[in-house]
Amino acid sequence: MPWGDHMSDGTDSGNSTSSDISEPNQPFYDKAIRALRELFEKAKAAHELHFVMALMPEFRGAQDAGWNTAEEAVQAYDQYTALVKSLSKDEIARVRVILAFYMHVAEGSGFYEMPKKMLLTVQGRGNNIYPFRSLVKRHEKTGRAIAPNANRIMKDLMGHAYEVGLEELAEVFKEAFDPDVRNAIAHADYVLAEEGMRLRKRNGGQPRVITWDEFDPLICRGNKSLFFHSPDRQ
Repeated sequence: MPWGDHMSDGTDSGNSTSSDISEPNQPFYDKAIRALRELFEKAKAAHELHFVMALMPEFRGAQDAGWNTAEEAVQAYDQYTALVKSLSKDEIARVRVILAFYMHVAEGSGFYEMPKKMLLTVQGRGNNIYPFRSLVKRHEKTGRAIAPNANRIMKDLMGHAYEVGLEELAEVFKEAFDPDVRNAIAHADYVLAEEGMRLRKRNGGQPRVITWDEFDPLICRGNKSLFFHSPDRQ
């Protein structure tokens, strides 16, 4: 089938090094490393204790083990990777697992509390244990909390990075995930076709096709770039 010849495991579109131009995402990965290193260094210089606290996502004080979704997301990353590698590249189900994988990484906002709290630390605004609380909405009738989706989280991180002068980091947040793909997966608004992934946009907007040649670098850029990826996850 057409997807089998163009797809990796969703975390690496090749066994390239930084000097290997065959890896289409390498400039982005290099930029992400520089930007995240700069963020960490600035946060540590601003307040070392708050920097250390920022390394603990979903820190809410005393709580039992097994309630941290950031830790769960890291476990899911490894489990998805193993599952994808176990499936034949000719199986259409493999593509759907990769899409679920992409969605889980994109929506892992508990994990993205780390860069948010680092940005707050750089600004001298302390270590907020609910760093995305300003993005939480309330249902008009029930009053129940409506958590922000990945698109809102990434826009917030991008704007905050620009605000503190970390332009390269803002670009990383902007480029890591494709909002159209994220929306299509979340709302089952796509079709896997011979030429690629069709984003139907059934409720309005211009339909879009992501060819299979484009698909793998796009997926790997999100899954590999932000925090989850490390050499022992190859």
